[in-house]
Amino acid sequence: MTDSYVILYPILSPLVDGNAYPDYIPEQKHKVKPPYIIYREISAVADNVLDEFLETEYTRVQIDVYHTTHLACRKLSNQIITAMLSNISHCEYVSRQRLYDPDTALARYSMDFQFFINLD
Repeated sequence: MTDSYVILYPILSPLVDGNAYPDYIPEQKHKVKPPYIIYREISAVADNVLDEFLETEYTRVQIDVYHTTHLACRKLSNQIITAMLSNISHCEYVSRQRLYDPDTALARYSMDFQFFINLD
């Protein structure tokens, strides 16, 4: 069985010296300096044909990039787009949104991707 988090970590972590985290930054690492990435699975739709389950899901993930400036954040998000499309078969880049995180005072880009995952 393949898990989206297992797929994402080796793709994302080298871009931020290992500072890529599923869902949230663990409390013991709360003082992580930028850049860092937080990623999460936001939905999974089963792949069915008539009355048969094909043991795959079309998974949608959100990847949030945090950095000190919007320019640095955008450059890192461009690297993520390239890495995702190069390393995951049938990966689709869906959207990117430029944000500001008031809690950390950091620039943030939020991106959505979709890809198939085998469940067998």
